[in-house]
Amino acid sequence: MASVKPIRIQNFQGGINTGDPTIIEDNQLADVINFFYDHDKILTTRRGSKDLGDACSDTVVLLANCDDHTAWTAGGDAANKANGTAIRGTQSVQFDIDVSADAGNQTTLTESSLGTIDISAALGSIKFYLAVPASFNTELTDVRLRLGSDSSNYHEWTLSTLTENATNFIKLDFGDETDTGTPDDTSIDYAQLIFNYTASYTDKTGIRLDAIYAYSDTATKAIHTIRFHEETDGTRHLLAGCGTNIFEYRETQQLWEVINTGLTDGLRFDSVMFKDVIYITNGTDNYRDYDGVTITEYAGVGKGKFLVVVNDVAFMGGVATDPSTIFYTASNPTNLQSYANNETVDEDNGQILTGLSNIGALIIAMKERSTYIFNVATPSIEQIDYDGGCKSHRSIARVENNMFFLSENGVFSLEQRKGTSGTVRGDPLSNDIRTRMDDVDNKTISAGIYWPATNNYYLAVDDSGTSTNRTIYVWSTLVNSWTRYKGINANQFAIWIDTNGDEHLVVANAYGGQVIDMETGFDDSGNVINYELRTKTYDFGMPESLITYERADIGGFHSEQSTMDVDIELVTTKKVTRSKTISFNAATDESGGTALASLGIKTLASTPLGGGSSSGTAGDLTLYPFFRHAALYSTGRNSTVKFSKAQKNAAFKLTKINLWPIKQPKSFTPTALYL
Repeated sequence: MASVKPIRIQNFQGGINTGDPTIIEDNQLADVINFFYDHDKILTTRRGSKDLGDACSDTVVLLANCDDHTAWTAGGDAANKANGTAIRGTQSVQFDIDVSADAGNQTTLTESSLGTIDISAALGSIKFYLAVPASFNTELTDVRLRLGSDSSNYHEWTLSTLTENATNFIKLDFGDETDTGTPDDTSIDYAQLIFNYTASYTDKTGIRLDAIYAYSDTATKAIHTIRFHEETDGTRHLLAGCGTNIFEYRETQQLWEVINTGLTDGLRFDSVMFKDVIYITNGTDNYRDYDGVTITEYAGVGKGKFLVVVNDVAFMGGVATDPSTIFYTASNPTNLQSYANNETVDEDNGQILTGLSNIGALIIAMKERSTYIFNVATPSIEQIDYDGGCKSHRSIARVENNMFFLSENGVFSLEQRKGTSGTVRGDPLSNDIRTRMDDVDNKTISAGIYWPATNNYYLAVDDSGTSTNRTIYVWSTLVNSWTRYKGINANQFAIWIDTNGDEHLVVANAYGGQVIDMETGFDDSGNVINYELRTKTYDFGMPESLITYERADIGGFHSEQSTMDVDIELVTTKKVTRSKTISFNAATDESGGTALASLGIKTLASTPLGGGSSSGTAGDLTLYPFFRHAALYSTGRNSTVKFSKAQKNAAFKLTKINLWPIKQPKSFTPTALYL
């Protein structure tokens, strides 16, 4: 038998190609799930994900907004009760502690007529604000909250130690309380805050109570929106829309706090920040703003679906009564409460606006089958594409100096559209996965984002017919190829910056009220990640005879104790690699126990060869090179290599595959292949 020139694939940068698996490029893949291209352009198992904070509750019930102190009664050493500066809403209840006022070493603040509120569907926790001065804890015995149907039937909690000279956001869980009598949770009418201290306690001033809510312990409603905004002084706001509510993330406590209630259930919103105020619109409910303390509604402002701010001018689109019109403010207004100017975008073409974005000072206005540039300085509108537009406003993402978006025919970039005249210029970026894009059921709910930290554009799509984005396609701008993620269901993405200045890719979870932090760690909230990879079908182009495969060589990097099942499939038989699975242990690898690369939670940049952090570093996985030889000696027309494993706390990189064939004599043809 004569040798045949082996197939040697030295990289797998071609990504997914859903065409005929026998004719795609050698370094392309018939499918790949939960892999991405790292900064070294190496195909790598994706990072994990984790829950960000507690969940956004299905049901939230207001108990007391604390905007009027007269509803509260001061007792014991409580003094100077008044309306204070708002923590949430318009005001708070403020009071002092004057230890000479009463001999009982106790201060109380009581509300006995809340309004017989039903919290039976919100028995998860109580959350509220309590601002206290410096030295507050010295000689303080405890702080307690009572909540019940009256002063004889109530739940009681003891608060944890409060942070002094700070505004404390407090969560008290049902199940941690002590009950007195039989409180009726369908008729809550009584609340009392109690401060107990020793005889040595000193006077305290400026204590404030605000925004008391009950939260359910169920969180089944999808997070429909996730948005991040940062003020000029560095104050950060991560907002999540869930059900009828808008929540804000309290990073220090890792809790989600409701800031707005009563919106249309499940309706997605858009938002912009202008002069440190966040403006919010969803196309149906009243336009509103949020200054970090108070939500204010404006019934007279249009109800758009899209907002963009460019050069101190705000633009709104998607107003139901004028679906082809862009409304915009004056230049550098005091606020975004008036959109007095407007420009109609080709009203007679039978389409409505489906998205707004910008490139520099130019507004990009999109309809389902056409794309326009709006120059507000003129003002003028130029149509740049007559046969391609945008299906989903949320799919639009700025990618370096370009812009990506999902059209009816796939993912395009603005560079492919600009300068056109009547036709689509260029092919979709998604040509290699066109059959999968054709299978996307509801393109209007797709969501995309570009994250420079990974050089990836993430596009979440509904490919299951469930009106839920259950797959994320990942386009690497480093290799211009696609992979795909499963196990993360995204209604929207946002890039959030934490107090340390670290960026996070966060996800509006389409299944339940838990916001997800992506690309972190090496498991999905403690669960395994399912990895799958299938190469092209390698065919030596010799139909007159079969090929005997002598062996396969597989190389890459792995973390300690990781495993990967590898099958070599032949058309006439199936031969599993000799060791069944590739099981790794650093001590037996060719590395000799020396780590040559490190893949850490925050290390999304290049993973240098020849050095890395130690395996003992928390949150890191140390990588070692491997090169495995799988003896086959099995015969078939062509071969496919499959990798699969469900595992966590592991990492795997694939760099090369070599296939070594031996040609059979022409007379060797199994009878099973005759017609």
